[in-house]
Amino acid sequence: MRLLRRASWIHAFCLAVLILIGCGGGGSSSGGDNGSNANAGNNAGNNAGNNAGNNAGNNAGNNAGNNAGNNAGNNAGNNAGNNAGNNAGNGGTVTPLVYVVGDPLSSNLFAINSDGTSRTAVATGGLTAEQPSVDAARSRIAFVHFDLFADIYVATTSGVTNLTSGSNADNTEPDYSPDGTKIAFVSSRDGGLNQIFVMNADGSNVVQLTTFANFSFGARSPRWSPDGTKIAFVAGDTSDDIWVMNANGTNASALVTSPDPDYAPTWASNGQSIFFVTDGGGITPNGLIYKIPYPSGSISAVTTGTVNDNEPVASKDGTEVYFVRTDQGVTQVWKVVLATGVASVITTESQAVSRPRVAN
Repeated sequence: MRLLRRASWIHAFCLAVLILIGCGGGGSSSGGDNGSNANAGNNAGNNAGNNAGNNAGNNAGNNAGNNAGNNAGNNAGNNAGNNAGNNAGNGGTVTPLVYVVGDPLSSNLFAINSDGTSRTAVATGGLTAEQPSVDAARSRIAFVHFDLFADIYVATTSGVTNLTSGSNADNTEPDYSPDGTKIAFVSSRDGGLNQIFVMNADGSNVVQLTTFANFSFGARSPRWSPDGTKIAFVAGDTSDDIWVMNANGTNASALVTSPDPDYAPTWASNGQSIFFVTDGGGITPNGLIYKIPYPSGSISAVTTGTVNDNEPVASKDGTEVYFVRTDQGVTQVWKVVLATGVASVITTESQAVSRPRVAN
């Protein structure tokens, strides 16, 4: 069984400040008979001269040193500020992503940085893999493998483990809680519609959270809030809507109920808004990404155009949203800088891609 191979996700930067110090001084002596008076006068004069010279030299040196130090400090501060500004303008720090390449019968996981560098295959024990979720420590990746039933597996450096074996039902869409102790997921194990469940990260203690018996689509696509107290999800009868409930399944309520299907919710990194996709002629000709403040507010567009955008996920620094875009029949992972609205492609795969994810 292959070990989990991971791209290096740690990038370190350091900044050195050089402080320059200067100093100086001078003096003289002479002799004669009136002797001691002359020597005393000369010594006094020399001492005064030396002291004055030394003081002047030291002051000049100190001033030069201070000026050099201040200049170095200012330059360092300016460089740091410029770098921070440039990073913010370019969309923030580089974020590691995991995504799927291929269809369910031949799908594989890959890791890549949000700037398109360090593409690396993720080992999944020889299993096809869909719908990945990465824990906060970046030490485990949960994913779905489709066989007789769809089951949720977890891959670590020690190997791959089936977390939902024996349920005799489909188990899909895993999502790690922010603290990594639980996984929310979708299952039809109650014998009816898809519902949202939660289990411990090792697959134990499965608890059903939703019971939407009257909704033809059931419930799906659970996404933990950054503080772990809420779960956003999709539910609906005649159309999909965006809902939010407490992490224990209580107080479920609809947040977005447009005439068109609304799906693929994901939280902003600060927990104060939710990104989602709306698909249909009522708002857009194709799927585009929107944002709504939580718990209420006006909906605003994040992406635009005659493309099809799906599966958004927000960066941890709050500057970017990563998503899948299909444009002229080609599907890749893209990113959009929230401050500017500028979108750019990240991947260049020859097969279709899906489900980009960052660590929860």
